[in-house]
Amino acid sequence: MKKLAPKRTESDFIQSASVTAMMRALLSEKNEFQNPDYLAKYFVSHPWSEFLKDREKSIENLEERVPGCIYYHLVRTKKFDQLCLKWLKENKNGQIIILGSGFDSRAIIFQDKLDKNFIYEFDLKQMLNYKKEIIKSNNFCNSLKSNFIDINFHEDSLIESFFSNKIDQHKNTLIIWEGVTYFLDESTIIEILNNLNEYFTNELEIILDYAYRDYINGNLSYYGASELNRELKEINEPHLFGLEQNKLDGFFNALGYKVDENSKAEDLENEFGLKKKIHAFHGILKIEKRVYNGKI
Repeated sequence: MKKLAPKRTESDFIQSASVTAMMRALLSEKNEFQNPDYLAKYFVSHPWSEFLKDREKSIENLEERVPGCIYYHLVRTKKFDQLCLKWLKENKNGQIIILGSGFDSRAIIFQDKLDKNFIYEFDLKQMLNYKKEIIKSNNFCNSLKSNFIDINFHEDSLIESFFSNKIDQHKNTLIIWEGVTYFLDESTIIEILNNLNEYFTNELEIILDYAYRDYINGNLSYYGASELNRELKEINEPHLFGLEQNKLDGFFNALGYKVDENSKAEDLENEFGLKKKIHAFHGILKIEKRVYNGKI
């Protein structure tokens, strides 16, 4: 049976975004295995903010409740940061688009590295309003190089939103798609990837994380899978979309992309010297548009 995403409205508040901020915040003050998102704690909403009152106890409890989850968020943050900073070093006058930006704080944390690059953040209206209020009330920065754009990915056309917001089609573009793909249905994923390929004419790079297809189809034998599956169902935000490891190239080639880098759980643990286990049913991809301006 085809899995469909829960209906969302512009006034919805996505609880998993606050959970993500909480997971990042819990490790942001650690000396070992420190999460670099030092602003995450400001975005954690109730009831998840209760976890920040006793960080050590919460870390221990979460490792029992959802094994590997908090450390997956750690390496995911680090990997996305690494790839984003690499792109910024190579691009001085491009643009970054964050799809489903949630409480991503890179526009603030990386503001001194943006040069002439500008950031566009897409999410539900209520999510963006909450985020803007937190930024304003904490006076994070006076000249934020970020524009917030309301969208419901299951209801609205991304390409129409690009046109109506006059997003430059010809600049080198980085798409950050973190913690989102597995909450969307496959038809929406394909439509978004097609929209991106069609709209942008120059170099286009996409960083995304994904779930394994067999996990989505019910294989809960992976480390931490059954526990996370249970928690997501309780907040009505189930995982829906996944990719098969041996079909990654074919899936993205058919949509006009090439897979440049694929980091699985073991790769991420080794790369960042992590002595903790993370979810074994997620990976992080860097893909690039295959043909742009006649170049391959």
